[in-house]
Amino acid sequence: MLLNFTVKNYKTFKDEVEFSAVLSERDKTSLVNNIVQFPDQKISALKTSVVYGANASGKSKLFNAMNFMTRFILRTSSSSQKGDKIDVDPFRLNTETITQDSEFEMVFLSKDGIQYRYGFSLNRNKVTEEWLFSKAQRETEVFYRFEDEEIDYNKTKFEIAKLIKSKNLLRENGLLLSLADQLNDSLASEVIEWFKSFNVISGNEPEGYESFTIDKVQENNNFRSRVEKFLSESDLGIDSLLVKDSEFPDSLSQLFTELPEKIKVYNRPDINVKKDVFDKDYRPVDEKSLFNLFKDESEGTQKMFALSGPIIDTLENGKTLVIDELCSKLHTNLLLNIIRLFNSKEFNKNNAQLIFNTHNVYILDPETFRRDQIWFMDKNIYGESNLYSLDEIKGVRTSDQYGKNYLLGKYGATPNVHYVSVNSI
Repeated sequence: MLLNFTVKNYKTFKDEVEFSAVLSERDKTSLVNNIVQFPDQKISALKTSVVYGANASGKSKLFNAMNFMTRFILRTSSSSQKGDKIDVDPFRLNTETITQDSEFEMVFLSKDGIQYRYGFSLNRNKVTEEWLFSKAQRETEVFYRFEDEEIDYNKTKFEIAKLIKSKNLLRENGLLLSLADQLNDSLASEVIEWFKSFNVISGNEPEGYESFTIDKVQENNNFRSRVEKFLSESDLGIDSLLVKDSEFPDSLSQLFTELPEKIKVYNRPDINVKKDVFDKDYRPVDEKSLFNLFKDESEGTQKMFALSGPIIDTLENGKTLVIDELCSKLHTNLLLNIIRLFNSKEFNKNNAQLIFNTHNVYILDPETFRRDQIWFMDKNIYGESNLYSLDEIKGVRTSDQYGKNYLLGKYGATPNVHYVSVNSI
């Protein structure tokens, strides 16, 4: 599970901001089903978290920062060469920060219950610092990489560093952690595996994860049954799915055959949904009517299908799922159902985690979220985004109407709209 994420000098974040999914010390009794306890680490984490804020306040940029960090870790060794530029984007509204390093750090619990703190700082040309610490009873250094490429490392935990240093294998624009994983270091591989289970998706771009759901439905009948149940219980009028590969005309099939093998074309299959049919007296008949999911169903239904794969996979495997604009095209009750699945002890048995942003204030209430699960993103007149939780605001009680108070501007992070007459537009 993700415990903390910090980012500095990246896109809209000039100064360091910190997101935390650690239980607040102020309140250990509210909505206990929303909490996961780790007695060995003496820490408790939150299953769900939500971020609110005005448009262009930086909500999506927070998730973009998480995605950049994860993508750089997983792809730096395989998709870049010596001398390649790093596509990092520092805060550009200040003359000082444009030339300074960007910094990222995550604190998380692996599946084995070990707490890790991993981070790095970098610029367009190179990684300037990188560090990894582990914590069982107390935090110990695994390695620390300095700007001059010198590496301080724990000889017991990270012996692979000796080989890397002696053979001069580390590139200045690559990560030591990723290189160690490629060299089959077990500790590095454990950390990398956690980052593989940390997924960031955009709710406004379902094509990015729709293919994942389709592949899982095609490959695994048991998974398809879970998707069918998820859609049925969402009251979308869908009983079952019928997947059929799309068929191209002979001329197109021949064309695809003749193309070079390295050219890949994603061929989305036809997915039909079965629905009940009734006679004139509204009695069910034996036959079912078929509707094409992508042609006949609403965009909301299509999105629920696309989301079903990542949601079910996350719950089953205890992953962390971050969704930008989860509420887009979804009814409030569907959104609440997804949140409740993650907060449930019955359905979330593997400590899965959901983090998302939204503008939907109907779910902003003390029956759904604890104060430390609610976050706000605000931006000042200099274009700098700031992140803070409802738990940090003094005087907020669990009996308050969070949604109403937020719209009234009591928590900040709302747009400062100037109303003008129609004639002046």
